[in-house]
Amino acid sequence: RDINYTGYQLNGQVFDTTLEKIAKDGGIYSSSKSYEPASVTFASDYTKITMGSSSLITGFQVGLHKMHWIGQKATVYFTSDYGYSSSGSGDAIPAYSPLRFEIEIVKE
Repeated sequence: RDINYTGYQLNGQVFDTTLEKIAKDGGIYSSSKSYEPASVTFASDYTKITMGSSSLITGFQVGLHKMHWIGQKATVYFTSDYGYSSSGSGDAIPAYSPLRFEIEIVKE
């Protein structure tokens, strides 16, 4: 399945997206990035859901696992225990940050 998604800190700061307009509006646009839906491999066990060769954080996997049909949208909130925990992720996500993702299945 292909999905569009946007990841936010709870203060509204965008840290990742597949949507060019949101990247530009959120101040994270990079001309070297291709803004297009991401291909996700679903599985009956949420821990086996992958995006290309990338592993996904648990909160994102659990949210995707609950989604089933094209056009379905979800907003997923989770604590840092299901995200990047005490390590954070580079400069974009501080340690112990709860996160929000907006996800839409756009193609089977």
